[in-house]
Parts: sequence; structure tokens; C-alpha cells
Amino acid sequence: MSRIFISHSNEARNKLLTQAFCNWLDDEIGLGTYYVDYRHIPPGVEWDAELLRGIKHCETVILLLSRAWFDSRECQRELDRAVDAGKQIVPVLLEPGLNDDAKTFGLTKFQLCDLARAGQAVNVRVDHDGGSEASVVQFHAQEALKLKQVLRQNELDASS
Repeated sequence: MSRIFISHSNEARNKLLTQAFCNWLDDEIGLGTYYVDYRHIPPGVEWDAELLRGIKHCETVILLLSRAWFDSRECQRELDRAVDAGKQIVPVLLEPGLNDDAKTFGLTKFQLCDLARAGQAVNVRVDHDGGSEASVVQFHAQEALKLKQVLRQNELDASS
């Protein structure tokens, strides 16, 4: 099982942000280091039970925070399950203007990673339709670097 669980909303706009984040993780941390439902739950498997299993077996839960994430009951349940299981919580802001929502959900007790912040950016390509079309999503470069360092440090801690 993967050491990182990705909690995200399946709302249409959020799918692009989630794909971009997963592409960034693939490039910076490596394939197979994280669990995300759309890549890891096979047809016919009970979805809720599989998500619970993913949270149970991971070390870190990354919350991909967007307006849709805060509106999703399932995302809130994933957060509750992760907290109850004592997992490391890493909230990542994917859209600007969500600090009040993060505060309402009690997430400001954790250091937020603000990938939506303005400034020097990292461009992440997301291919569509087999690569014939693509979108580019930008993440704040310094925040992405800090997140990468945290995830790599957790990887070193887990292997020692």
C-alpha cells in the first residue's frame, strides 16, 4: 500500500487540479508513492471500504483543498478518518481564497501548503485525450519545493 493518501473532490474543475498534483508527485517523489482513488480502485471493488483501507495503510494524508473539497461530505469523512487514525495531515491549497474555509474546518492547526499563491510558478502539464490536447496548471514554486522536502523527509524517516 502507498505511504501517501490523496484526499480530493471529484468535481470537474478539481479533477484537473488533482491530475496536475499527481503528475507533479510522479515527477518529484515517484510513481507508486501515493494512493488516489481514480488510479487505484479497480472496477467492482466497494469504493468506501477501499478508501478506508487506503487511509488505514498510509502514513500521510494530503488534503487537496478546493472549494469543491470543502463542499464534499466524502472529503470531510476522509479527514475525520485520517485524524482518528493518527495520520500526518498535510493540507494543500489548490485554489486561492480558502483560508477562511480551512480555519472553519480546523485545518489551520496544521501548516498549510499554498500552491495557489501568486508568485514564481512551476508549470505542470496535464494531457487530455491521449495526449492530443493538454492543459498547464501552475503551482507556487517555493511552496512546491517545501512540500517536496517534507514528503522526501517522511520517506527517509520511514526507511530508517
